[in-house]
Amino acid sequence: MTSATSLYTAPVTTSGATLAPATVSGFDFKFALTFNGSSELTFAPVAQETTVSLSSDWADPSFTGAFLPTDRSLEPTKFSAHWLVPHLARSIPQAWSHFEQGLERIDPYQFGVRFIVPVDFYQLVTRAAKYAMMFLATAFMAVFLLELGSARHVHPVQYLFVGFAMILFYILLLSLAEQIGFLWSYLIAAIATSGLISLYVARVQGSAVKGLAMLLVLSLLYGLLYLILRLEDYALLAGAVAGFVMLTIVMFSTLKVDWSGEKARAG
Repeated sequence: MTSATSLYTAPVTTSGATLAPATVSGFDFKFALTFNGSSELTFAPVAQETTVSLSSDWADPSFTGAFLPTDRSLEPTKFSAHWLVPHLARSIPQAWSHFEQGLERIDPYQFGVRFIVPVDFYQLVTRAAKYAMMFLATAFMAVFLLELGSARHVHPVQYLFVGFAMILFYILLLSLAEQIGFLWSYLIAAIATSGLISLYVARVQGSAVKGLAMLLVLSLLYGLLYLILRLEDYALLAGAVAGFVMLTIVMFSTLKVDWSGEKARAG
């Protein structure tokens, strides 16, 4: 709401009669606005004393413009703010001719709030793609470890198929997130990818147990990835720690692997 100061006009004498001074007082008005796709709301301090009180259920406001709120309250699910701007705070007169200078002269003194989205689903998919190499290597290593305890060998082309399935996870995630949101898209893409790879490994190895083991590994991987993505402030730290732990597990679980083939030749 903006408040206007009362105006006063000098007495006017007409035919010997004196007219009373004309007084114009401020008035209140109220109307409803519907915003669609707006990213911010700003106000221009055109009154002698501009007072703005704003409250919203938006969780992440960003106060912008020439004046910050004199009082504000930030909560996890809502916020409220109050501005009080006197006309002395702006270097323009209380009145001017629109023909000489337009309303653009008030633009540098606007203030308000920007409704920001800290992390949208595009950013989440981008973050997930940054961990693609680590998760792809982990999936390959899981297939390799399952192959070591089996009489059947996995062909390099079959490893390539597993890699394609892992990459398709991100394509499914992005395409579905644009339609139904990130959470359900992540669940569908993770379940579809994990089920496909686990079933494929079970058929290749001829063992339902190894297929279930692969399903458990992928479930842990995608569950860990989702937790990392939801950590806005500690996503990088959590990803680095998770990568270090997975590398440690792989290194020590393959200590007895005959990488050079010396044992086979000696036998």
